Amino acid sequence: MTETSKTKILNLALFGAIFLFYVLYFGIDVLKDNFCGNTAVDYCAYWSVGQIINEQGFDQIYNFDSLQHYQQQIYPKTFTISKDGLIFPFLYLPIFALPFSLFALFSISGGYVLYSIFNVGVSIWYLNFFFKNVTKRPIDSKYLMFAIFSIPFFQNLLLGQVNVLLLVAVGEFVRNELAGKPTKAGVWLSGLLLKPQTLILLLPYYLFKRRWDLLLGFSLSGGVMLLASYLLVGNMGVANLADMVTVTSLGKHTTNPFVMMNFRMAGLTVGSFLGNTVGSLSFWIGSICAILLTYILLRRTKKYSSTGGVNALLVLLTSTMLL
Repeated sequence: MTETSKTKILNLALFGAIFLFYVLYFGIDVLKDNFCGNTAVDYCAYWSVGQIINEQGFDQIYNFDSLQHYQQQIYPKTFTISKDGLIFPFLYLPIFALPFSLFALFSISGGYVLYSIFNVGVSIWYLNFFFKNVTKRPIDSKYLMFAIFSIPFFQNLLLGQVNVLLLVAVGEFVRNELAGKPTKAGVWLSGLLLKPQTLILLLPYYLFKRRWDLLLGFSLSGGVMLLASYLLVGNMGVANLADMVTVTSLGKHTTNPFVMMNFRMAGLTVGSFLGNTVGSLSFWIGSICAILLTYILLRRTKKYSSTGGVNALLVLLTSTMLL
């Protein structure tokens, strides 16, 4: 048996073991009747928003009473984490709720299956497309399998999250930056408005670098998204969204920093053992160090180029995730 054959067999055994683990994990969850308690916990929140759109109208998706009404029917009684019964607020722009009005036409479990198939299909297709377009050769099946069988991908699938859009948005930004199409890259960068906190360092950096062409694309696309969102929910919907953001920013409802992977989680964990002052100090020291390291790394790229822009994106996103 050749060395190559041994490597292939080991890889197959590894992926087989991982796949078996995932099947068992999911199967045990199903047997425990833990749907919306762990499996599809995020998707259930999106499904409830889809139900509100279909039955009450778009302007009600940020209404606390409407969310409470639908979510109390689908989440386990022991899962309520706030006194008023609201489990998951909806903190995305209205435009991003549109797809879930379609999935809500199906039963909650049926919609989750379709949504999972959609996520896997789009992820595999896009990774193949991106790799072939950028490197001019097909992606090695081994690397594709490592991506699809990774724990973050499994968690995204299990919980029913929306990160496939971020995958495509960041990938298309990178692809167009490398192709020397900054305005089009900026259009795709606006996809990060799905989670605006990811732009907290990116936009100031592009302003500092005077990337007006990129920012033009971002502004045009982002402006269309904001206008469409406003037209969908109106003044009352915007006011309810602002209220919901304020409430959750104060630590109520689904804000759960202890399951995050950043300095906020580290500071709270340290604070739970050594006191709030030490915890806060840990958070600020870590955050400042991350920003300084980001500055040092970016300073080395004296002249902006497409490759340098992609490297900057990766550095800035990594730093943002740590804050």
